[in-house]
Amino acid sequence: FRDSYFLGGGLGSNECFTVGGYLLSNTGIVGAVLVGLFAWSTLKLTRTTLDTAPIQDSISTDIISLLFFLWGLLLAGLVGVQLLFQPILWLAIAMLVGGCLKCQSYSLKRGTMRVAA
Repeated sequence: FRDSYFLGGGLGSNECFTVGGYLLSNTGIVGAVLVGLFAWSTLKLTRTTLDTAPIQDSISTDIISLLFFLWGLLLAGLVGVQLLFQPILWLAIAMLVGGCLKCQSYSLKRGTMRVAA
């Protein structure tokens, strides 16, 4: 990490067994910040969807279940599972973002979107 002037060595160039160390050693500080911003944006989208879009309880349960699943993957990454190259992570994120955007789009079309408090 320090040998690359804090820029990281490139994805796959280094093997570390924690999410934080893996991100920093492969993508550097800039990459780690960008991944953090992506995670924050995804959480913000999910919260906005759950707070403002009137969705069915079953869909709300699915969205919350995906969030718990992603938190579980993150915890597994903290213990030692290399996470960034696992397709299940990216598939779960895609399902979460797609589901949230679909719910918001449907609510906007029907005019039933609530204002966030």
